[in-house]
Amino acid sequence: MSTALVAMLDSARGESTASDDPLAPTEAISITLPPLDATERGWVADPGSIPIPARLGFGRVIPEDGLAAALGDPQHWQATADGGQHLVLQVRSPEARALRLGLAVRALPERASLRLFTAGSDDLAPISGAEIKASLERDRAALPMASADAADAESLYWSPLLLGDSLMLELTLPSGLEPQALDLDLVRVSHLFRLPFTLPGERYQGPDDCHVDLACVDDPLLERLARATAAVLFTRSDGGSNACTGTLLADADPETRIPYLITAHHCIPDQARASSVETFWGHRAEACGAVPARQPERITGGADLLSAHESIDTVLLRLRGEPPQTAVFAHWSARLPETDTPLISVHHPHGQTAKIARGRVSHYWNCADVVYCGANADSDAIHYFGVSCLDGLTSGGSSGAGAFRADTGELVGVLTGGLSRCGSPEGPNDFGRFDCAYRAGLRRWLGR
Repeated sequence: MSTALVAMLDSARGESTASDDPLAPTEAISITLPPLDATERGWVADPGSIPIPARLGFGRVIPEDGLAAALGDPQHWQATADGGQHLVLQVRSPEARALRLGLAVRALPERASLRLFTAGSDDLAPISGAEIKASLERDRAALPMASADAADAESLYWSPLLLGDSLMLELTLPSGLEPQALDLDLVRVSHLFRLPFTLPGERYQGPDDCHVDLACVDDPLLERLARATAAVLFTRSDGGSNACTGTLLADADPETRIPYLITAHHCIPDQARASSVETFWGHRAEACGAVPARQPERITGGADLLSAHESIDTVLLRLRGEPPQTAVFAHWSARLPETDTPLISVHHPHGQTAKIARGRVSHYWNCADVVYCGANADSDAIHYFGVSCLDGLTSGGSSGAGAFRADTGELVGVLTGGLSRCGSPEGPNDFGRFDCAYRAGLRRWLGR
């Protein structure tokens, strides 16, 4: 083991104590990453310096063999009450507000399980080896003809998000399995310096805090659409974490509750990123001008990418977890709205509580005039429409939000981006045309 790794892997042994939890750790391996460097501090100070969807965090590399070195050392494994074994690992990245772990998995028995928690609490249910393997197999299957190097780069399993700068990872093997059956390692963490939501009792501190809050508008339609809208967290293979907005869509069968989520292609362009998705529901202020009283409901487990359309900046996902019972499935229209049609949108800029924007269709864009069209798109095709904001605005993290007809509440577009700013809220916003995306492939899942 390298000198650098020895310095960072500190085996912290404590006295065994009685506990009601048969998996209570008596011995843990601790990995503490170094303080943030100048570049990382620059990202924290100015996340907008990286021109991608609302930046919440960046990747930090874990020393080579950070976990693999411990798996083969018997002193790190402890017996469980049911005859199995478990190993506990603590990971800390100083100053992080939250962490996700990126795992490279080469061999993991389906009966093995991972549990992540913070000190003194059980935050998440165990994740089975079968669930992890299935997620990674979906990622790899979506990379046909890719080189081995490309596949490896895209094949990290991202753990659920845990708050704080330190977390515990417990790896458990049931009776009959030995550590030799494992071949996995921690590759990097996603160090989040901003959360994808505002904590209860806190007031949002960040850029573009001049939006129109949902709680300040008395409109039953907006209330309903807010329940169909989620903040979307995703993590890239390099460990960068970002936020966008998504909308839960109904299909044509009123008897089903299939969790189809529509968002922007530039947020979730591939299956690997879809597998990292977590969604946050019901994130809103309790009253106009108030702070949130509770955390949003979180759905983990990732999503499957069903239909991706770069030229329309639209993607359809199917969440692997069930949305909250309070969630609403929004309706849609596969007809292009005419100019001057009133539209409304609900979104979560920078992971804030639900905000709204209202405006009218002002113009149409072809692919020669927008950023997200791709190299092979027809430059004359009209894949976008512009909306001039009359009330409210959008910003980083709003990407992927739906544009809804103000008269029917039907979704007709997906937000790509725009020019509305605190100093110039009248700037137009561009939406990918849902009718184009529907004809291009979404009808397979949403139509009859």
